[in-house]
Amino acid sequence: MERLLLFGGFPSAIDWVEWEQAIGVAKDLNKPIFFLIHKTWCGACKGLKREFGSSPKTKELIELSKNFVMVNVEDDDEPEDEKYAPDGGYIPRIIFLGEHKYIFLLYSSLNKSKLLPIDIA
Repeated sequence: MERLLLFGGFPSAIDWVEWEQAIGVAKDLNKPIFFLIHKTWCGACKGLKREFGSSPKTKELIELSKNFVMVNVEDDDEPEDEKYAPDGGYIPRIIFLGEHKYIFLLYSSLNKSKLLPIDIA
């Protein structure tokens, strides 16, 4: 299997954007935001990193990432606003932020399949 370079444990072939620029970039490109929040000390986060880095689907994920503004934050880089922790702050979290000012939680260690619309206006 081909090895991939990693950024914060996730594929570096993905065009990661800093959270501070993500909303502006998303508006300019008319793309939703894929927002990954994880911690270096978290066992579940380490497991997710292994899945991203070694899955046969990793190349598909890299290709799919071109449809989003990709944000990868860990540890103290996580926004403090509670609206980015709709599940109570469980990690890892993958959140999709769309053009309609709603957040949809797709993945957390709390519930991997529940979608939660939350008005962030």
